[in-house]
Formats: sequence, C-alpha cells, structure tokens
Amino acid sequence: MKSKTYNFYFGVLFFLTLSMNVFAQGPTIITDNTAGTATKDGTINGGEYVGSSIGINGGFGNVIGSSSSLHIDGDNTGNLSIALTGGGDDLNDVAVIYIDVDGTGSGFNTTSSFNDATDAHRAAISGQGTTSGTSDLTFAAGFNADYAIAFNAAFAGLWSLTNGGSHGFIVDLGITPSASVSAGAWEMDGFTLANLGLSPGQSFNYVVTYINSSNAFRSNEFHGVAQSTVSGGNIGSAPISLAAGDFNTFHSFDPTPIVTTITDNAATIATNDGTVNGGEYAGFSNGCGDGFGGILADATLHFDSDDLGNLAIALDGGSALADPDAVVIYIDVDGTASGITSTSDLTDTADGGRAAISGNGTGGGSSDLTFPTDFNPDFAIAIQDGSQSLFELSPTNNLTFVATLTVNTGGTTREFSDISMADLGLVAGDSFTYIATLLNYTDAFRADEFHGVTYCPVANIGSAAYSLEDGEFNTFQSFVPPPTEPEVPTLSQWGLIILALLFMTLGTLYIQEMKSKAQIG
Repeated sequence: MKSKTYNFYFGVLFFLTLSMNVFAQGPTIITDNTAGTATKDGTINGGEYVGSSIGINGGFGNVIGSSSSLHIDGDNTGNLSIALTGGGDDLNDVAVIYIDVDGTGSGFNTTSSFNDATDAHRAAISGQGTTSGTSDLTFAAGFNADYAIAFNAAFAGLWSLTNGGSHGFIVDLGITPSASVSAGAWEMDGFTLANLGLSPGQSFNYVVTYINSSNAFRSNEFHGVAQSTVSGGNIGSAPISLAAGDFNTFHSFDPTPIVTTITDNAATIATNDGTVNGGEYAGFSNGCGDGFGGILADATLHFDSDDLGNLAIALDGGSALADPDAVVIYIDVDGTASGITSTSDLTDTADGGRAAISGNGTGGGSSDLTFPTDFNPDFAIAIQDGSQSLFELSPTNNLTFVATLTVNTGGTTREFSDISMADLGLVAGDSFTYIATLLNYTDAFRADEFHGVTYCPVANIGSAAYSLEDGEFNTFQSFVPPPTEPEVPTLSQWGLIILALLFMTLGTLYIQEMKSKAQIG
C-alpha cells in the first residue's frame, strides 16, 4: 500500500508539473477568429476575450506576474480591448505594453534614448523616474517598439514613441474600474488598429513590463518574456536585455479570410495572352504581407482548367517581379501521403528557381519553411523574371524537372500555360492544395508575403526558419468532366442493325434446315 500511495502522490506531482508547463508563462500567440470584442464593464467573463498570456515572476507582489493574465481582443472593424486579471498585489505602479507593428521597419529597439518623464506614464514608458533613476530596457532582436500603452489604476493611454523628445499622446483607453488599485481586474478599450497604423487582419507584437515610475525601479514581472530571460529577482535600476523571441503576438480578426477554395465549373480554359479578363479564370486567391513592396501580397493568383485537364495560372497585379526575387507555388496533390514536410529536406541550388524552392540561396543562406501538418507539397512552381518551371519534390531526390511553363506578360500581369493535371499525376476533376511564398534566391531572404496563409508574419522572415499553421493553404478543384453518355443510334444506323439481325436470323434458320436434311438423308 505504501508503494501505491507514493505512486499516487508522485502522479499528482507529475500532473501538477505538467499542468504548469501546459499553461507556462512566456511568449504567446493569440489569434482572433471572432468578429466581436469584449465589453468593458470591469468584469472579465470566461470566453469574453479571444485569448490571454500569463506573466512571469512576482517581485512586485505578482501584479502582472506568474499568477496574472493579460487578455486581448478585437472586432471586425479594428476596435481593440485589453484587460488585466491581477495576480495578487494592488496596481500601485505603472504597467507598460510596448507594441511593434512592423518588426524592424521602424521604431526603437531600446528605451535608452527615451527621456520623456513629464508624468508617471511617460516616465514609465521611457524607463525613467519622475524624480530620479533609470532602468533601460533593450527589446528582443527583431522587435522595435513603435507605440506604448501605459496604465495604472488611475489612467490608461496610448502613445507613439519618440527618441529624445516627448512621446505623442494618441488616446485615453478609459480604464475600468477607475482609481481602484485593489480591484483585481481592469479593462481598457477606446483604441483601434488604425491608431497603430494597421488594418483589420494585420498583426502586432507586444511585451509588457511593470515599473515604479518615481524612481524607475523595474520589477521582474513581465508578459511575453521567457522565464529563462528573467530568472532572478527584481531588476531595479539596472539595464535589462530581452532574449530572441521575447514578445507576444496578436493576430487581429480578418473580415476577408485569405484562405480560399477555388472551384472550376466551366469546361473552357483561360486564354494565355498576358491579360486577365473578368470571369476568365475559375477564381483567385488574395495575399497578405507587404515586406517586398507587395510583389505577391498585392497580386491575385488565378487558376483555371478545362475538361481535358489542362491548367492555366495567372499572377495579376502587385509590384513588378524582378531578379533576384522569386515566387514559389508549392502544390500538394495527396495530403500527407507523400511529399515533403519542410524545405529543410531540399538542398538544390543549381539555379535561382531551384534555390528558391529549396529555401536556400545560390550565394549562401537559408530560410527553412515548415509546412502545415496537413500539407505536404509534392510539386513546386518557381516563377522568376523570365523563367518559370515546374519541379517534383522529394526528400531523397530533391528536385526533378517536370515542365517549363509558357508565359505571356502585360504590365505586372503574368499568365502561364503548358501545364496540366497530368503533370501533377492527376486527372481532370481532381483537386490540389497550394501555398505561395516570395523570397530572394541569392541569399534566401524570405518576405512576409504569402498566399494561402491566414495571418502573415508581422515583418519579413528574412533568413530565419518559419512554420505555417495547420489548415493554412488554398484549394483548387479542377473542372469535373460530365459522365460520358452512350450514343443513341440514328434511324439509318437502326436500319442497318435490324437488317444485320434479320440476316443473322435467316442464316441461323438456313444452317438448322441443312442439318435436319443431312440427318434425314
């Protein structure tokens, strides 16, 4: 019995440890899939917010620490809501949420040059004390803060950030309940994605810190920061540098979903003449991102087929595609039955197109793309300025050339033909899924521009590895030929059939008569 008792307690301890890991503090991705947002009434109800993160540590009494939750939500028009469920102590100091809207495109990687200490909120944003003290915060690589929300129990506001000057006040977030340090839960709204220079469907990264704004004594409590980054006590007036990946991400609700299913209901196929006319193709997908100026993101990707299984593809609009950039369309013909799981399986850099498909640079570098678990591409089309080819993919044989596509261009429109379902091992009426990406094939620097991805990265991926989420791909259903009807004979054909039957009958009767006479004789 003693052994079983020990095993029971060990099991409980294991479960608690596992639970702590499942709900671990640290960087979190929140994706908003609902069109509505939370109601600011001072009460945080279950399921009211689309997601939340859990903080780390508890040096200031666990206000935004390991027992706290920071909730975020948005709606289909871009309105945003934020709430804090405190972890313990009163909200006596100032919490600062730093927001990065475009990676390294703008903003600041450190608070060290901020000097606005006009009031408690501005001082907290600057890492300065209103009376004395400094605690410089350096953000994770790839995180440059553009805006900050600062709040205590008395006031919450949004500011744009300025080096060496006054931060720009944008809007009051109307914290509720107001002036209640011990409420335990506080809700804020009144700001929008537009205040951040964003639109519904776009994303931002954020990190949260807690600081005494009088003397700049910084807590060890954070949201969006790994426990390993801040494993000791309060930071105080010392500088602190965050580690790579130390930030949360919020994907706002997209009222026009990017993931698309195209169904071809017509037996005819688009004409390859360099112009995409209305209704010429069965359908198209839209892209997201803008890191390479909208080459892929601002273009529509069209597909069409005919009753013989021929395919037509067009890339219409967007910025001009020029070397060394390349668009790659990955195609999965059978789900997970075959294909590759990541471009890390590929090493072919014999030319620009092959290098782009492989996620490697002809001059060095790599940007591995890991596909959704339900998408294993078997083929890929590499589109460059003046070259476009279809290859079969294999983790053992790398790339096998299949076909060169014929292209006709008109401005930023490119139409492609001389590709068929048979080239993909399919027949007319079959379907396939696809994802399109964009990168520089000389150094493998990957853009944030995709087709078939629900939420694009906040900024260019560059030479980093990137993983797509399950279900992130578009689908093309080719034209399904109608069943072949048996031909009905014409009147003349019926006459010949009847005549033939008559002769066969007479012949049979004649043979039987001859046999009878032979038996009698």
